[in-house]
Amino acid sequence: HREYGPAMKFKDIALPREYGVWGLLAEAFLVGFCLAPTKAGLLLGFAALSLFCFTQPAKGVLKNRSLTRGTLFFMLLYATLGLLALTQAAALSSAPFWRPMIAGLILSLAQLMLDFKNQGRSFLSETAGGSAVSSLAAVILIAGGKPSGTAFAIWGLLCLRIFASVTYVRNKLRLAKGREYSPGQVFWVHGLALTLLLVFTRVHFVPWPVTLGFTALCLNAALGMLKYQVPVKARTVGFQQMAFGILYSLCIILGYWK
Repeated sequence: HREYGPAMKFKDIALPREYGVWGLLAEAFLVGFCLAPTKAGLLLGFAALSLFCFTQPAKGVLKNRSLTRGTLFFMLLYATLGLLALTQAAALSSAPFWRPMIAGLILSLAQLMLDFKNQGRSFLSETAGGSAVSSLAAVILIAGGKPSGTAFAIWGLLCLRIFASVTYVRNKLRLAKGREYSPGQVFWVHGLALTLLLVFTRVHFVPWPVTLGFTALCLNAALGMLKYQVPVKARTVGFQQMAFGILYSLCIILGYWK
């Protein structure tokens, strides 16, 4: 078993390597804090960051069944900072934010269990983990005094993008590697999501900038499924999705800005 010994680099123990999750965390915080800028929201963002960083040494302990001074130090550090930020945020918040936070923690535990079973790259694991991270937006919004209905609706919009993006990225990487892929699956998921958004926009349940932003995601997915495209690396696809995720987040902010 691999152990975190003295020769391991600092980033291998302390910093998670899931670049996509860093992007999702930034998107959720951006949406929540821009629509409800409060001290509680800032502290909740820091608490979420601490929890995410806590998973790196925790995974090492669970997978390798070993605990070194380095992993223990960072686990205690992140747990302490996260709890301090969370308790202070609870004292400053305008309303209780436990419902979306507990839902996000349940999804995080589900993703962690799948990762522990070597299923961390499954569709269920990736969507559960992404949805858990996106719950931060709802937590910050409720803590900032926004109606819970609006907060959960925005969380749902972020989750919709995650489901579509995970479907696209998985098939895009298969295409790049010359493996069997399913463009029909990508078109079906994006088309269904866009149809739902168009209906909700029509009845004034979802602002039109959100639907416009998701349309851009659909166009990117359609072009990305063309066979004649030049093969790209996984990191390139990831950064492209981060850019579109930020664009979509800005559209949500624009749509709900008051």
